[in-house]
Amino acid sequence: MTEPDATPDTRPFLYVVVCAAAVAADVSKLITAAQERHWEVGVIATPTAAADGFLDTAAVAAQTGRPVRARPRLPGEPRPFPRRTR
Repeated sequence: MTEPDATPDTRPFLYVVVCAAAVAADVSKLITAAQERHWEVGVIATPTAAADGFLDTAAVAAQTGRPVRARPRLPGEPRPFPRRTR
């Protein structure tokens, strides 16, 4: 991973997708590595991963500063992640 410009308006955004697997419990290590390199991070979890204890959604939300997405966003709900630019 390269070190991008660290200003808030230009920091890259990493979308992390987590499924129901034992390794999901270690997603915080990936988030930490990305944040140390000045990346913003958002986590999208499958419904099973979020509901069945494969990851601690509250801890991940606290670490990223964003809610963990585990269901589709309804019309009118705010977007927790930035829009893709490409």
